[in-house]
Amino acid sequence: IGLLCNFTCSYCAEYQRSGYGDTQKIMRAIDLLVERTRGRELHILLGGGEPSIHPDIVPIAEHFFKKNVFLSMVSNGSRPPQIYLNLINYMREFTFSIHFEQKYQKTINTILAVYNEIQRRNVLSSEPRRHIQANVMMAPGYFHEARETIALMEKNKIPYIIRRIRPLFDKDSKPILNDRIKDRKVYERSNRNPEIVASDYGYYSSEELEFLRAQVYKVKKNTLEYWEDSNGNISTVESNANDISLRKLNRFHGWNCWIGIERLHVYPNGDVYRSTCKQGGRLGNLYEDFEMPSEPVICGKQRCTCSWAINTTKIKNKNYLSLFEHAPNATNI
Repeated sequence: IGLLCNFTCSYCAEYQRSGYGDTQKIMRAIDLLVERTRGRELHILLGGGEPSIHPDIVPIAEHFFKKNVFLSMVSNGSRPPQIYLNLINYMREFTFSIHFEQKYQKTINTILAVYNEIQRRNVLSSEPRRHIQANVMMAPGYFHEARETIALMEKNKIPYIIRRIRPLFDKDSKPILNDRIKDRKVYERSNRNPEIVASDYGYYSSEELEFLRAQVYKVKKNTLEYWEDSNGNISTVESNANDISLRKLNRFHGWNCWIGIERLHVYPNGDVYRSTCKQGGRLGNLYEDFEMPSEPVICGKQRCTCSWAINTTKIKNKNYLSLFEHAPNATNI
């Protein structure tokens, strides 16, 4: 619903912090979205920018609610807690991102206030599908703050996910580092292969990286991997998107991917794609019209960098299709 953001984090490009959508257009787009996905359980994640600073965020959420949509939001938690408490009536899921380059203590206080109010209302037990969690954005150089925050989340029994942060690159493919790590030496982006980005080593210290990897294995498992050994035996492994990235398994070039069938990505201008990778091309515009894909796309990227795309059904080739009882009965946007 827009890219406008009231934070200026070093790892977020400036062009991603401008403008928000027209309310009436958003309302009409919601109606079209529900129509195009009729017969499916529709999950909507509002991102940004910062969605909670949209002046009509509450009526927009209410409109989704009336359409029986499973609505979620990723927010930096910068607004007064009452804004989020008003949204509880219409939303099933909140994810608060903690950005240590900003006034993160305010975000933490908001998380605690919202979580305590949800507990007081007994919402989580009466509505078991409701969920609140924290994204701990562990930017390099903020090891102490991240460790203290995680301890606080665990003490209050608030679910969290730790996110590793890669730096931005300038026009000369040199990494833009925050002040705390500006003297660290890191690998630059390869000019011959733009898919190759900076190594974890360099902008993360060995201590930070060890902590980061240990935390990844503690968080929610929401991905099921199927593996075939040399004897043809199939085994399964539970993991998550961060885990897959750290193990460098997010290389799906040539694989069949159900992105676009299970999940869609809508840009603030209304353009609809399967995902941020834009594989399969533009599907249309949410403010005009678009078509839902009916077949998986062949991945043409060297690396999958979107956690939603990583968690989407994908197979190396159709010989393995029988492993999946796949039915396109849910769409995540």
